Amino acid sequence: MSTTVFKRGQIWMAELGNPVGTELGYEHPVVIISGADLIKTNSSRVICVPGTSKKYVNPRTGKLLALHLEVVQSPLNGLSRSTYFMSEQIRALSSRRFRRKMGMIELRLLAKMEEHLRFAMDLFEPV
Repeated sequence: MSTTVFKRGQIWMAELGNPVGTELGYEHPVVIISGADLIKTNSSRVICVPGTSKKYVNPRTGKLLALHLEVVQSPLNGLSRSTYFMSEQIRALSSRRFRRKMGMIELRLLAKMEEHLRFAMDLFEPV
């Protein structure tokens, strides 16, 4: 897969491996969040946010967990059902774990995911 061109915002099906504890494992969709410069310099490892079809809610409020982003199936993203991308499960994957490209996440949803990532990692807003 060394000739594959990865881009920020693409959704791929990836093999996450055997889970440990509450990690997602096995095959799941992921959103690539690596920037273009990082991909250019090291395309053998890609930073992504994994997703699941299971909706996790806060038991007190009944609302979706704060760091989870719902992405509804569309022709643009290629998902087969609503998927909840879990920003607290960010990880770097070998490019060999990527099985097939599904589509792209909408820009407004990618921006929302970036907000979740800044919150999860206690990062500041860009100036």
